[in-house]
Amino acid sequence: MTPVPKIFRSSPALRVLAVLALGSSLAATAGSVLGKILGTNIGRASSISTLVFGLLWAIALRNRATIGKSTFRLGWLASIPLAMANSALTFALAGMDHISGIGDIAGGFVVGILFGGVFGAVVWVPALIVTLICFGLPIMSSHTLADAGLAGEERGEAVVGIACAIITVCAALFLLAWDYDEANAVISMVAAVLAFVGVTTGVLAAVLAARRGRARNAFVREVEAGKIANFRIDTTATRRILVRVTRANEGYRVTDFEEPIATLDA
Repeated sequence: MTPVPKIFRSSPALRVLAVLALGSSLAATAGSVLGKILGTNIGRASSISTLVFGLLWAIALRNRATIGKSTFRLGWLASIPLAMANSALTFALAGMDHISGIGDIAGGFVVGILFGGVFGAVVWVPALIVTLICFGLPIMSSHTLADAGLAGEERGEAVVGIACAIITVCAALFLLAWDYDEANAVISMVAAVLAFVGVTTGVLAAVLAARRGRARNAFVREVEAGKIANFRIDTTATRRILVRVTRANEGYRVTDFEEPIATLDA
């Protein structure tokens, strides 16, 4: 049986790039902004913590599970506890810079978690709102595009990748506005590395999605021109379908076998 071209299968590499772009972009932005507003310790800690929870958030949003019969994804609901946990871990990590000894570290970590999760709401609530506006809108757009099939899913990945790259560039420009000294040099370096990763992975996701789209279009054109055997394009009133055909004299089959491979869009 003629194998299905890889360009008509979901790309794990594209999904990984999009997740890394979102997590790195969030971490770079949080570290830059909070470092400038709340100080170096908070900036460095928020970069580390947001990278962890940003990646978890990106993965959670890929879960198609919804609440009941609604279209509201559970991943959006997870935004609140993840934001609280991010704030708690940020304050816990920042507080560890001022303590020593195993007992002090454990106690300070617990106090930091409690403070960050409760009183840290003055930070994580506005941060969550800004995150949902800046990152949530592109992600919602990608979800809508993904409902149209593989091509739409990849265009959605490209939208998220480009949005992450743009936001990360803004975070990098924010870093350049800092008055550098020895204290903020470390957070600047950490945020700069995360910004580089965010921009690189975001651009790579967009480029990979575009290349796969062009490759699919080229394959479909060759099928329509009759240059590729064992595939054909069926056209209905509302859509076109790529069909794989196994002839009766191929393999063990005694009759022709037809298998729809993908629904094609414009």
